[in-house]
Amino acid sequence: CSHRGARVVNAEAGNARGFTCSYHGW
Repeated sequence: CSHRGARVVNAEAGNARGFTCSYHGW
């Protein structure tokens, strides 16, 4: 995933690995 869940990591630091990318679902 190109996004690497950058935005998700900041918002969902706890679920960074489980919810890496909200767009691709990686």
